[in-house]
Parts: sequence; structure tokens; C-alpha cells
Amino acid sequence: MRQNDEHETQALSHLGKAVTASLTIEEYDASVKKLLADKQLIARILKWTTSEFCDMDPEDIIPYIEEPAVSSVGVDPGLTNELVTGLPTESKVLKEGLVTYDVRFFVKNPKSDKVGEVRMIVDIEAQKKPNPGYQLVPRGILYCGRMLSEQIDRNVKHGNYDSLEKVYSIWIIFNCSQETSNTISSYEIQHRATYGECEDYERCDLLRVVTVRMPKRGGLMTAKNPPSDLHELLYDVFVEKRKPADKIKFLKEKYGLVMDSYKQEVNVMCNLGEGLIEVTREDDLDEFKRALALHRSGEMDKDVYREEGISEEVISMVFDE
Repeated sequence: MRQNDEHETQALSHLGKAVTASLTIEEYDASVKKLLADKQLIARILKWTTSEFCDMDPEDIIPYIEEPAVSSVGVDPGLTNELVTGLPTESKVLKEGLVTYDVRFFVKNPKSDKVGEVRMIVDIEAQKKPNPGYQLVPRGILYCGRMLSEQIDRNVKHGNYDSLEKVYSIWIIFNCSQETSNTISSYEIQHRATYGECEDYERCDLLRVVTVRMPKRGGLMTAKNPPSDLHELLYDVFVEKRKPADKIKFLKEKYGLVMDSYKQEVNVMCNLGEGLIEVTREDDLDEFKRALALHRSGEMDKDVYREEGISEEVISMVFDE
């Protein structure tokens, strides 16, 4: 067998492992999203991230939450209406990429019975990388914009924009630095008088992006900021290492969470190694595929791989070093 063929066989073996790992990551991500869709967790997240529920007990919030949908709602305008309302969909915007919400649901507003303010739309996102190559807040604003614009056919009839429902995009961001961990930040539209005085300002609080920044494993109590009750809860559910049965028991004893129906999801989360989660994301797999394509073309100059943005680790895998 020629040397190139041997290298390619070895590289393909690496690729096979990477594909298998990526499938495992998909299972992990699905488990995280299913747990985030549990109303017990949603109620506690809403208490700490929304002004409408901040003074309520989690048990009292649960009845206001409608059934969440998990990872099946497209941000593309042609796909968003169907899951929320059951109505036929029609894409009206060309050349826009499809993005999916992790967990999305309607929630009734406990503080208002006015038209357009009776209920809100909430999107909850789980983000493993705090710095994925772009800032997360603009992405959250985009998600909010899509959730507003999809209401045109559903709520805004005859130009009645007062019927627009408020939208939230809440981001649970893991693996944050010690300086930014244990924080909750809100980004929203607010009235500000730039000339003169006017108390009769119009409703503008229609969208809000909230970031909940979580520490890495072992960093809950050593971060610059002390953890809130929400940070402690999310850390114990998603970050802290425990045996599956012990975690279910611990969450019930400490927080009163009944997680017995999520044994499979807890098992997946507890049994997958943290390193596996970090290095086998979809973008890592794409990088490996690009490197393999270069190798198949006969390219043996490693500087070419580097110029293409391929990491030293992947280069070593392809060249079997």
C-alpha cells in the first residue's frame, strides 16, 4: 500500500471516531435540551431572568407555562408559525439561513390582561462555548426579532401592533471565565427622553435578551461573583459530576426537583466525559473533513493546512503523528 493510502486509511479511522463522537454529542445535547424543557427548571429560570415572575415562587409559576417545544422550531420565517400556532406556513423572506431554537414556549403574563400583553414567548438556549467566534447577544437579538416578526400574520391584524407579544431569549452560557461567571445580564429596549419631558411614553419593552453565565466545573465558589440560587441549581444539574442515581436523589433533596422521569437524560450527561464534549463539536468535525480533503488531494505542505485555519491537533491526526 502506498504511503498516502496508509495515511488516508489512518485518517479515515480518526474520522470514523469523530463521527461516532459527534453522534454521542448529539445525544448529550438532546438530553440537556430535554432537561431544560422541564417546567420545574423553566419556572426557576423565569424567576431569575424575567421581571414578570421575579417575585413569585417557582411552584406558582409552573401553571403559567404552556407545553415547551424542543429543538424543532426554525427561526426561518417560513417555519416558525407552524409549531407555535399550528397554522400553515409560508416563507416570505428569501436567502435567510435556518436556525433552530433549543427550547421555546408560550407563558402567560401574570401581571397584565391587556391585549398583546396576556402572554409572552420565551426561548431558552444552552450554549457550551462562551466565545464561539462571535458575540452571543446579537444572536439573541436576532432570535427575538424573528419571534416578533413571525407574529405579523398571527397577531398583527389591520395594523394593530398593540397586539404584539413580548419575547425573551434566555441564554445559559457554560464554561465562562472566573471574572464573568455567576452573573445574569439583561439587554432590552427602554424609553429615554433625549429632549423635553414626556411621561406618556409608548410601550417599547417588547424584546429582552438575558445571559446567565455559568462557571466551569470546580469554579462555582471560586468565581469573582458569588453564585445566585439559579447558578447553584444549574451547576448541580448540568455541571457537577455525580453518579446518575446520586444526582437525581441530590436534586430532590436540595431543590425539591422530581427528576425520576429523566433517568436516561441524566445517565447520558453523567457518563460522557467533559473532554469529549469540548473537542468533538460539529465545527471540529468540519475542520477534520476539510483537512482530510486536502490530504486526499495530495497536499503534504503543513503550512497550507495552517493557512486554511486547520489546528495543529487536526494536522497531527491527518498526518498520523
